[in-house]
Amino acid sequence: MAKKIISLSMYLFFAVFVVSLSGYYIINKIESNELREKQRQKVLSERDEIDLFLHKLVTIGENIVEDIESGSETKESLIARLKKEIDKDPEVFGIGIAFAPYRYSADTKLFCPYYKKVNGTHEYSYVEEQYDYTLPDCEWYNNAISHDAMWHEPFYGRNSAALVTLYTVPFYLPDTDRNTSPDGVIFVTYSLDALREKMKSLSLESGGYGVLLSQSGKMFYHPNTEIMYNLKNIFEVADEYGSEDLRELSEHAVKGESGSKDYFSVINYLDVVVFYEPFENIGWSLLGVVIKEEIEKVTRRDKLLVFMSLLSFVCFLHLLAYRVLRNREWTLSTLSSLFLVTAIIFIWTYNQHLPLNANNEEHLLAGESTYEIQINDYIKNSNNNVTERPVTIPTGVFVQSVELKSAINFTITGYIWQTYTDEQLATITPGVLFPEAEDIELEKEYEKKYGDETVIGWHFNASIRERFDYSKYPFDREQLWLRMWHREFDKNIILTPDLKSYDYINPYFLPGLEKDFVLPGWKIIKTYFSYVKNDYSTNFGIRDYKGQENFPELYYNIQINRHFINPFITDLVPIVVVMLMLFATVALGRREDIAGKIGFNSLAVVSACSALFFVVIYNHVNIRTELATSGIVYMEYFYFITYAAILFVSVNSILVSLFSKNKIIAYKDNLFARLLFWPVSLGIIFLITYFVFL
Repeated sequence: MAKKIISLSMYLFFAVFVVSLSGYYIINKIESNELREKQRQKVLSERDEIDLFLHKLVTIGENIVEDIESGSETKESLIARLKKEIDKDPEVFGIGIAFAPYRYSADTKLFCPYYKKVNGTHEYSYVEEQYDYTLPDCEWYNNAISHDAMWHEPFYGRNSAALVTLYTVPFYLPDTDRNTSPDGVIFVTYSLDALREKMKSLSLESGGYGVLLSQSGKMFYHPNTEIMYNLKNIFEVADEYGSEDLRELSEHAVKGESGSKDYFSVINYLDVVVFYEPFENIGWSLLGVVIKEEIEKVTRRDKLLVFMSLLSFVCFLHLLAYRVLRNREWTLSTLSSLFLVTAIIFIWTYNQHLPLNANNEEHLLAGESTYEIQINDYIKNSNNNVTERPVTIPTGVFVQSVELKSAINFTITGYIWQTYTDEQLATITPGVLFPEAEDIELEKEYEKKYGDETVIGWHFNASIRERFDYSKYPFDREQLWLRMWHREFDKNIILTPDLKSYDYINPYFLPGLEKDFVLPGWKIIKTYFSYVKNDYSTNFGIRDYKGQENFPELYYNIQINRHFINPFITDLVPIVVVMLMLFATVALGRREDIAGKIGFNSLAVVSACSALFFVVIYNHVNIRTELATSGIVYMEYFYFITYAAILFVSVNSILVSLFSKNKIIAYKDNLFARLLFWPVSLGIIFLITYFVFL
């Protein structure tokens, strides 16, 4: 009967394990697929928007060629036509016409008028005065004259003095034989800088970014400026890092295929999902790179399913061992201990890959559209009768150093700047406040005038009061933030992130942070701007105060992870050594003949435990002093369990001496104490770890 109950229990726990694990996998797969499809649609939407604009360049070139070949546009009127086209479309960088040798006139070898935009104005030039565009090294002309209409690989235009891409259409004059070579080429250029600005607005999941790939694999947009401005080839990067996954997805992309691939990014060292979508009739591809952890959110339900699967599996293993193995006691004890250690390490690792939600009310700002949504929401939902659109002041931050002073303070130094129009300066006093700063030094460093805009920059050194959550020490992750108000915070003024001042805004590329930034004992994960909607129960005595409810305040955030190795060596290793010594003491407290040989007695055990107690409590006090936190941190539970183990070993030694004939104590020389020491200790640690981290 007992065997049947054990067998049925085994099947039951195994079934719970399979159902829990399968449920976790299936639900996560469904939700992950939904989030993946959402990100893919964003990539497609951005691809279509860029495609639509680039099609305008195609239309411009083809319309001019059609008019030339029909005779409605003469050679003499072409210059005026070029100016008309570039005036009509503000996003076109340049437009020109390159005649083949002596095709413009019999006494003119080369003729190539070109209009381009320089600092918002149009500049007219002749390309033939800069260089001979018919020479073999001028690929754009030679490729265009020998092919039909085509898009060219991005390159540095000598006359444009910028990184450009261009669309070319060969043409024939009305009286030219079509069996001969074309009379020239119409070319429309588009600045990659403008295209990159469009790419910055691609709103993927937090930390996601886009990459533009040419047909040969050149990355002419990437958040990493070194890659982007050097037009690095993605295949060269794959070979440099030895990444077969990157090469494989790149091959699919340049072939014009559509799809997605999970791989470990060799550029930012993160697990990512890459969506690749081709542009029609161009040969380019748009890659949407999303950090994997951002689309695999973990809920309380997921945590419960993980716990049920772990618990049911360990129960199944115990029952299986009891049914199959002969030396059941020590096998069960060893299996339990090993499993619990594995489960604890699994939870530690699992926690490090969960997204940090330091403030559930924050709204990440990754582009102009993201903060416009929050501003419009403020106008719509504010109870302060805010009907006028707030004045927006672009504000940028560059952090040079951070030092954690205590559990509630850190110092931060760097630069902060704001951009004002002339109209705004007439009514607004420039300045910024850090409402959570205790001490602050703010010194104006520069003021630059650009057209009708003025940029004012300050150097700051501030001590910020912020409560850190050390409850998971030494596996804690913190979020440092710099909260900003405008100097005249009573007015209807909202600070917006000056995203245009950054080469890249992807949080994982650490925008706004010193390149050689060092924070000892911590790893920098990401930096980003966000809005937090704050409410105030006072108007600060200002009767017409704006922003009392639902007001979006600008934050600059730095997420950090603690390096584990140092706390592991200084805090956890001594605990492990003490526990091993305690177990050895329990194991030795056995038969009288063995005890006599090693000098075992209750007084010796209690004395040894007393010495170990002072070692443990000394380390414990050091942690409390170092962290200076009011709550209990995760590491302290190890000390509490060690205190309990010290007390257990001391009491057990006394019981062994006084009640040596007791059935429980006498059973196989105090076997129960030795068997349960590690499973009970590790079991308590496992439960604490689960509830603290999950």
